[in-house]
Amino acid sequence: MRILVTGQPASGLFILAALLRRIYGLEDLNAVAGGMAGDTPSLADWIQTGGFPARGLLAGHYEADDALLKACRDQGVRVVCMARDPYVNFEVMYVHANGSRGMPAAPETATLKDAPLDGPDVAAFIAGVYSRYLEMTARWQAVDDALMVRQEDLVTAPKMSLKALASELGEMDAGILNSAVHEIMEDRIQGSVGNSLSDSRLPASA
Repeated sequence: MRILVTGQPASGLFILAALLRRIYGLEDLNAVAGGMAGDTPSLADWIQTGGFPARGLLAGHYEADDALLKACRDQGVRVVCMARDPYVNFEVMYVHANGSRGMPAAPETATLKDAPLDGPDVAAFIAGVYSRYLEMTARWQAVDDALMVRQEDLVTAPKMSLKALASELGEMDAGILNSAVHEIMEDRIQGSVGNSLSDSRLPASA
């Protein structure tokens, strides 16, 4: 089983990736020594040349590039994309950039630090970087065989959301599914090396 989890920054994709790794017992390719390809063209080439292990999961912010889509289809890599309400997504990025949750800001969000929400730096970020993020998600939504997951659904009804994926990815053991969800709720499941689990944790009431 090969899975690529993607989505824009602060979408919650690393929570989804951690859950799927735990449920299916997949290798964490983000933790591979030396790291994986950071850009989409290099990733497409790596997948197409057989680099993706038979049972692995890779998570990152990748574009819906034609070469990447072809490589995933040719090599049997299923793509799962996380989407999040754009207003909440931006709010989380702003909070992260200002360190309010003790998480490092992504390099692209550096201009948001200490910037007033009604100031020119925030307006420029939304018009530039953030608009490109939204366009990236929109392109994935247009890919017929990409499996879309809404962050809001995952955090309010995690088991239902994961079971919906099972029809495409493969059967999930009920006991492991329950354990994975509880570990996330208790903040005990491990994120990838260099990628802490993204906001927000699944609510304890889920």
